[in-house]
Amino acid sequence: MILKGNTRSNASGLAKHLENTRDNDHVTVHELRGFASEDFSESLLEVEAMAKGTRCQKEFYSLSFNPPMNVSADREVFLDAIAQSEKKLGFENLPRAIIFHEKYGRQHAHVVWSRIDPETGLARDIKHDRLKLQSLSIDLYLQHGWELPAGLKDKAQAKKENFNLAEARRADEGRSDTVSSRERIVEAWEKSEDKKSFEAALAENNLVLANGKRGFVVVDLQGDINAVPRSVGERKRVVEARLGSPASLPSAEEAKAHMKDLRARLKDQVVEAQRVKQDQALEALSFEKQQMVDRQRTEREKLLKAQEKRQAIESRARADRLRGGLVGIWDRLTGRYQRTKRENLADKEACNARDTKELQKLVSTQITERQELQLRIEKAEKISAGEQEDGQAVKIDPADLKVRQTADAKAQAVKKARQEKLERERKVEPPPPPELDPNKPKNRPR
Repeated sequence: MILKGNTRSNASGLAKHLENTRDNDHVTVHELRGFASEDFSESLLEVEAMAKGTRCQKEFYSLSFNPPMNVSADREVFLDAIAQSEKKLGFENLPRAIIFHEKYGRQHAHVVWSRIDPETGLARDIKHDRLKLQSLSIDLYLQHGWELPAGLKDKAQAKKENFNLAEARRADEGRSDTVSSRERIVEAWEKSEDKKSFEAALAENNLVLANGKRGFVVVDLQGDINAVPRSVGERKRVVEARLGSPASLPSAEEAKAHMKDLRARLKDQVVEAQRVKQDQALEALSFEKQQMVDRQRTEREKLLKAQEKRQAIESRARADRLRGGLVGIWDRLTGRYQRTKRENLADKEACNARDTKELQKLVSTQITERQELQLRIEKAEKISAGEQEDGQAVKIDPADLKVRQTADAKAQAVKKARQEKLERERKVEPPPPPELDPNKPKNRPR
């Protein structure tokens, strides 16, 4: 289970993000502990108000729990992981909120702790949280027998595969080109020896090498810019040692504009016709997904209302077992009242376990149904993105990928090359001083 945590402020923004039903199929507030309010947004505002009496700038600690892609974990697994993380981070007895999200047929959880200790009124300190969470993440994978991801096995792999914020946003939007572009850049890097061969290898995969603000970048057909050092997992100086200077390359903005024009020209090709056809299929699938989500929400509301009604009836029945008046006093003296109270408590726990099991069964069934639909959506998205049924990417003539530099960019590249040449010449060591003739008389000081 991947754990990602960070300190945060802005209660209203955090509540809006976690209660977002537009990007999530289902949002369930599972627990509010240690708050006066029973509303999630108002609970976070309580913490924000308490923090104003301290010097704490980030009063929340938000932690997300994401199981592996091929695993459908139930809520007991999440609650156990939350308990372990709370102990590991030293957040016992702090107010917390637990929220479950369901998206793309998968379930994940978010926990928000208040860093303000209600007993002392001071912010709880956090030390080495990333190392603690990474250690706990590995433990959770081993506890449940899940296969460790490459990033937890080797940090170097994590650098190559982790998304930055922009890439994660594009991935959430359903664009699969984020991952494929990274993989294609790595493939071109591994089979190239210099800048020329690297450019050729990129062109085979519809990618263009350009000069970004901080060095070499690659622009894909969607116009997304990928830094070469980050994509291949190497330092900037290692990349420059192989490729040289990026001054002679077109700028990233020029390459982006060129790719935009190229996409416009591709609209007349057969691929675009296929894409339009698949877009229509995507619209139908999107409509089917919305209908499914609405139906699932209705089913859950119906179950919860039925459970609440049944709980009220059962609660009244348990209350009727406790007799009042003189008979009730006699029950207390004889011990019958205490026995009945224990029986009622055991009955309540059994009823709660039954209700939880019913809800979990419905959630699991709905997640399975949503996963089947998500597979169909992902297949349609791949085809809509320009891939054939056999998975082969559409090839583009390398000549179309050639970006022409503007006159200003060429002048700047020439100027930069001259400056680099002058700097190299200045670094040349001066010639050694000539050897003195031993027969020539030396000027001695008077």
